[in-house]
Amino acid sequence: MFGYVTIDQLELKFKDYYKYRAYYCGLCHALKEQHGQLSRITVGYDMTFLAVLLDGLYDSETVRKEFRCPLHPFVKRVRVANEFLDYASSMGLFLAWLKCEDDWKDEHKLHSRIYGGLIHGKVRRIEELYPERTARIRKHMEDLAVLETEKSDDFEQAAGCFGRVTEEIFAYRDDQWQPLLRRMGFYLGKFIYLLDAFLDLKEDRQKDLYNPLMAISGREDFQETIYNILMLMISEAAASFERLPIDENMDILRNILYSGVWMQYRKEVSDEGSL
Repeated sequence: MFGYVTIDQLELKFKDYYKYRAYYCGLCHALKEQHGQLSRITVGYDMTFLAVLLDGLYDSETVRKEFRCPLHPFVKRVRVANEFLDYASSMGLFLAWLKCEDDWKDEHKLHSRIYGGLIHGKVRRIEELYPERTARIRKHMEDLAVLETEKSDDFEQAAGCFGRVTEEIFAYRDDQWQPLLRRMGFYLGKFIYLLDAFLDLKEDRQKDLYNPLMAISGREDFQETIYNILMLMISEAAASFERLPIDENMDILRNILYSGVWMQYRKEVSDEGSL
């Protein structure tokens, strides 16, 4: 996705930071083991959050392994391995491929075309593993692409399309917790989409690119309006999260939902005149 669903490291205990890092490293290894070396480029915070969330909610066999990272060869690290990281790796790679398709269609980015071609075979396997889910995700992304092509200023509708994408990804199992996971994923996805649009506004204006917030960006109360909308979206996501019977990782998850997701926003608004 976009990398906004991350920890606020300064507010996290050391033990929780190292635990979170074990999930992040676990996702990187899951990508390699499930989809090959090239897929590791897509490792990110958003899918790490999903794996931490699902592991806290469901019981599963989780293995902790020591390893040496090529980027940090002198100190042994610990990684987590389980079914949730395997699932998150597949969903992350599938989204990355859709993003490559979109970038090529919209801006003819050559690197997106090349990378999309390299991982295409892996993505076909993901579609075979999750045919209905990937079909629904693709449909929601196509709906979003139509709105973007039409340069729609209905930012609620556009954000809703992406919210339905993350809703599908969060609905890991067909069980009693699926409605809450879907609702959480939907509002978190809307938050991510609108935050990304807000952060990209200045650059999109300079490059004359589509941005769903462009139509209201000239309002005097624009920044306050966006903050209130973002707060509403993340509050709805957090309300569903708090109703889930999570036994593990609660401090990490709350750190992300109540602080980490706001880090890029706080950085942007502290830069006077950024918009």
